[in-house]
Amino acid sequence: MGYGANLSIKNISNVDITVTVPYQSCMYDNGDDGSYLCNYDNLVIPASTNYPATGSTYIEAKASGDCFFTPSYFNINIMGGGYMDGGVTCYFTETDDSYTCQCDIAFVDAYISPAGSTDTIVITVGNPWY
Repeated sequence: MGYGANLSIKNISNVDITVTVPYQSCMYDNGDDGSYLCNYDNLVIPASTNYPATGSTYIEAKASGDCFFTPSYFNINIMGGGYMDGGVTCYFTETDDSYTCQCDIAFVDAYISPAGSTDTIVITVGNPWY
């Protein structure tokens, strides 16, 4: 049994973005335990739209068994417009029973709203300041 989150991406920029999941460790996927991180791999999100269009996609960290002593994390890479190439890495922290995310693009933000046993993670991609 792991710890879940509801994930969504808002593309409020004026360019289409391509999203990939190049790295993940100790995350359920491909429908295992209802987790669908795979939905975000090789995904194109048009300008000024959200994925999914409404709601969110459930993802889950394993955080038990073989993964009890191994950190659960995933990386979402964002490319678009010739000026975006970077991403967001989110970690599940067993001691806090919560997710934390780090962004390496200035105009990308990850907002996490803890909600009991399921966090909400919203990644927002904006326009660069130039």
